[in-house]
Amino acid sequence: MIARVLSGSWRSPSVAVDLSEKDLDEISPLLCHAGLAALAWFHLRDSQLAQTRSGQALQQGYRLQVLQNAIRREKIELIHRLLAERGIPAIMIKGWTLSGLYQDQNSRRLGDIDLVVQPDYYAAAAELVKSSAARGCLVDLHSELVELSDRQLNQLFARSQLMKLEPIQVRVLSVEDQLALLTIHFLKHGAWWPVWLCDIGALVESLPPSFDWNLCLGNNARRASWIKSAIALAGDLLGAKLDRLDPAGRTKEVPGWLIESTLKQWGNLLSDRLPIRPRPLISQAPRRPAAMVKAVIDRWPDPITATLNMGGGFDDFPRFPYQLGSFVTRGCGYVIGKGNDLLGLVKSV
Repeated sequence: MIARVLSGSWRSPSVAVDLSEKDLDEISPLLCHAGLAALAWFHLRDSQLAQTRSGQALQQGYRLQVLQNAIRREKIELIHRLLAERGIPAIMIKGWTLSGLYQDQNSRRLGDIDLVVQPDYYAAAAELVKSSAARGCLVDLHSELVELSDRQLNQLFARSQLMKLEPIQVRVLSVEDQLALLTIHFLKHGAWWPVWLCDIGALVESLPPSFDWNLCLGNNARRASWIKSAIALAGDLLGAKLDRLDPAGRTKEVPGWLIESTLKQWGNLLSDRLPIRPRPLISQAPRRPAAMVKAVIDRWPDPITATLNMGGGFDDFPRFPYQLGSFVTRGCGYVIGKGNDLLGLVKSV
């Protein structure tokens, strides 16, 4: 139902959404909790569902988001002014840089301000972010992009572009690097937030004729397959128009487990069991068999995150080996970390 209400939501409002009033009543709490109310309202506002109780609740969510986004844009402008004053070059990723792809820019919620700076500038940028001048900016600062580990940071800066945010300009990734980042980031976090897939759909539909697929996909065949799988998923779940997609950006049919896993994540938006917020490690569970079984279930990695963690492909191969490998790898990493902590403690004594 969430996929249906968000299908093509970055485009014009729809008057024919395959959703009943009862369906909307069921998912509206999820939509509001997950920051999807404004996007859903924009898509439904010309339909009969807009007049329902849940439709009105979504409209209120939209009005609130308009105000919140205005505040966030002021903070984006502020932090970029402060960076410019100190001569710190930065690239802004995700968030506001994608809102222009939506017919109604306010329908796309703006969250933290994700900035990438080169290592030589990281200390100065980190000090600035913590200063009173940047209070309330909520900056997530990076000196590297794990999703684009196959590309050098100086190359990302060289290919970057300037985007207007009146009265300033903000540096953003090239379209090729942006699409690669969005797709891998979406899968890396287990396809958790639907807006990330909306971003992919909106970007794919707006690719310029000069778009370089070789640059986007990179030289790593496995990572290229991840990018193409996420694009195909946007077409299958959200109706992104892929008819003009270059053959280089296409993949085979999306495996059923990937669709099922994505929808399962979207159905748990009210849960605290999210890929981006891992639960405490298993050693903290009580030493009782029943509790240990529950602890394993609670910490068992989802198929999408496990596939990326183990460098697997999004194909019809069973996911269990990837999930088991990811689970064991994380456990071993915890044991090694605790061992190093203990060794350090012994040395200090």
